[in-house]
Amino acid sequence: MKYTPKELIFTKQDWDTRGKSIFYDLKKIVEEGGELSEHEKNFFCRGVEALKHNDDSMPEYLCCENYKFKSTYLTYFRDIVGGSKYFKFDRDNPERRPGREVSVEEVWTDLPYLHDEAEKWRQVVEKTNHTSSLLQEVSKEARNELKNLKNSEEVKGGGLRVGSYRFVFKEKGILLSFKWIYLVGLEIYEEEEREDFIYQLNGVEIEFTEFSLVHIFYRHFSEITKQYHTGKSFHEEDFYPRDLCKQLKVIISQIEDSNFLAGKPIKKIAIKYR
Repeated sequence: MKYTPKELIFTKQDWDTRGKSIFYDLKKIVEEGGELSEHEKNFFCRGVEALKHNDDSMPEYLCCENYKFKSTYLTYFRDIVGGSKYFKFDRDNPERRPGREVSVEEVWTDLPYLHDEAEKWRQVVEKTNHTSSLLQEVSKEARNELKNLKNSEEVKGGGLRVGSYRFVFKEKGILLSFKWIYLVGLEIYEEEEREDFIYQLNGVEIEFTEFSLVHIFYRHFSEITKQYHTGKSFHEEDFYPRDLCKQLKVIISQIEDSNFLAGKPIKKIAIKYR
């Protein structure tokens, strides 16, 4: 990583000086076969996307594959069947909300891409011996969620048949959501310092692990991506997935400083928020 995530944040006024300099430096690294961090990829690919808006001859870069997936997924994740209106960022009118409406032609280019990505990701999550802890936990949780779909009340009650058109699309929705979680997880572990994942309480070290990230992201924050009714509640405000390890550290530090749990078992800690 040549540039830290913080170094890649700047205002519009910075672009003509620092921003352009970083972009062309990263471009040189890519063209010479070098590797970029996930944050560097995001920065570089946003630049490429902006240039392509004015120059269709801009080449495609392999390092932009993750960026392409994340931006495409966030456009279509609510409906990957194709029956909705979709909107993307409007570079001609950046203040426009919700953005420019995606044309039918573009929809039917983007959706087959996502469907292909889902099937590729299915092969990834079926593997049970990944060397990456994050990928191992993502795959395990994805397999579990696919199993839960098959055992859902919708299937058991006969409203949804395994293998049907609707069922396959629900499976793809699950697979795509876990690929997105994995890619965001890469960014989180790249951005945060190691100490942000380690907490102390009653002399015991508590670690926010890859299991923690995947489990909490999908089971407590991803209600809108669920493909079946879980009967569970989800967080809606104040807690932010990308900042969760830091937010939990603040909470646990406050508990530690209060001495409220001093001398008490801490295998389970119930927190009443507000």
